[in-house]
Amino acid sequence: MNGAQQPEQDVYGFQLLGLTTQQQSARARCAAYETRRRQKWQTFVQKQELPTGATRKRYCRKGVPHELRGWVWWHVSGAAQAAAAAPGHYETCKEAGQNKPALRQIELDLPRTFPKHPWLSTADGQAALKDVLTAYAGHNPDVGYCQGMNFLVGLLLLAVEHDCYRTFWLLVVLLEKVLYPGTYAPNLDGCHVEMGCLGQLLQQKQPKLAAHLQVTATAAAHCPTAGNSPACMMVLVYLQCHVLADSVSCVTAD
Repeated sequence: MNGAQQPEQDVYGFQLLGLTTQQQSARARCAAYETRRRQKWQTFVQKQELPTGATRKRYCRKGVPHELRGWVWWHVSGAAQAAAAAPGHYETCKEAGQNKPALRQIELDLPRTFPKHPWLSTADGQAALKDVLTAYAGHNPDVGYCQGMNFLVGLLLLAVEHDCYRTFWLLVVLLEKVLYPGTYAPNLDGCHVEMGCLGQLLQQKQPKLAAHLQVTATAAAHCPTAGNSPACMMVLVYLQCHVLADSVSCVTAD
């Protein structure tokens, strides 16, 4: 039996390799904070009712425990209402997407989507990614598929315990109701707007982080502004998942 210690993983199964003492300490503080927030949420979990009004906004902005995000996002985002209004739509779109030109690019990007993740890299994980992305191509043929949507779908699948149906509807409301129009579109106009806004927000609220992203971007791709940097875009993808937790669809930086 191999006695080698297994690498540490985060709550979604991603391996955490080579963490510094400072990073380990930060993770411990985050875990302790999540434990405190989990206790606050218990009243609503027991009743299976979400907080309302200002309480909901405050609770979401202070953080949703990872095991509750699927439940909270499903209702707060409007995905539950959208799904209820269109029974059978997911299955119809998945079938329609099989004949769309986007399918070829989707299949090319499947093995590139978090290739080291213990579930997303498996046959089941790849099949789930393909089902959701194909269904969205059938749902919105004008957009079809844009590179980057695969990573968004991967994170959503992990947050909702691999449920393709809920992931599809979360993707629909996120792309069509929450994000700036055209964030995922052939010309990526909305993406450039959001990255520019994020860059400006970081420069105002977190100038040290903005400077770090600028250096990273310069070294990686010689990008002229922090708002358009590859590193900034990765921050944007991360925030796009977490913006679902906010009932007014905005991200704030303290």
